[in-house]
Amino acid sequence: MWKDILKLDMEEARKLGERYAPEDMEQARQDKLKTVLTKVRPAIEKILEIYVDDIADEDADRLRMSLVSMMRNLPMAPRMSRDTNMEARNKNKEMVETYLARLEDLYQEDKSPRKTTSLIDRAREMNRKHPRMGSGRK
Repeated sequence: MWKDILKLDMEEARKLGERYAPEDMEQARQDKLKTVLTKVRPAIEKILEIYVDDIADEDADRLRMSLVSMMRNLPMAPRMSRDTNMEARNKNKEMVETYLARLEDLYQEDKSPRKTTSLIDRAREMNRKHPRMGSGRK
């Protein structure tokens, strides 16, 4: 029960943070991503080296699953192929390397993939500026 209450409170806190302090929320997201990239990227690169070596299919599948779980917290993570042949492994490696490079470039330029205003907030603003006929507002 207390876990559900805590979860609801965190969701509400995030919603309020997005509404009233979007710049601070975006900065916190960027800081979190930078720490994740600095800690996780070397491990991802090491696993990629092992992944493209000539190893058994079972091991390649396990390594692919570990790569996917490591990139789960990153935005817009690539979808890796489940094939275990060498061509698919090399394609997965190239995809992950270009993704990491693009993600690092994106955050070095301070261009977040996430917008600071949500669609709902923009709709509310438009409704305030241009009230609908018959809405009861004047």
